[in-house]
Amino acid sequence: MSQLSYTQAFVIAQAGQIADISNRVIDSFAAEGTIAFGIAVARGTNKQKQVIPFAGSGFVGISVFTHNGVGEYADETSVPVMTSGRVYVNTAATVVAGTTAYAVNATGAITNVSTDATAIGKFLTSGTGLVVLELN
Repeated sequence: MSQLSYTQAFVIAQAGQIADISNRVIDSFAAEGTIAFGIAVARGTNKQKQVIPFAGSGFVGISVFTHNGVGEYADETSVPVMTSGRVYVNTAATVVAGTTAYAVNATGAITNVSTDATAIGKFLTSGTGLVVLELN
């Protein structure tokens, strides 16, 4: 079947995508439950081997995007987690480059607001939606 349409407005990146070729550390963990791409994750029940969506403690890093055809990591599958480096994340707030990035303790959402949140790095780009985060 031939391609009948295409777009001229390509997406720059997607949540969890590695931002550039700078130094980074990506460790592998097993998913404890479903893990979406580009979210803050924390240590799971087995602190050495599992991760869960971040909910206030045990922050490890950001789940990295892979071409798995599903858009998320299923329970008990391998999850690449960036613990240091630069990665694209979604934010609902308008952020400014150079400011501290936080993960909201209740939801794990990435924001620039420190109230009830855990510092995780700094923003390297400004905007709302998809931005580059540098992990500590």
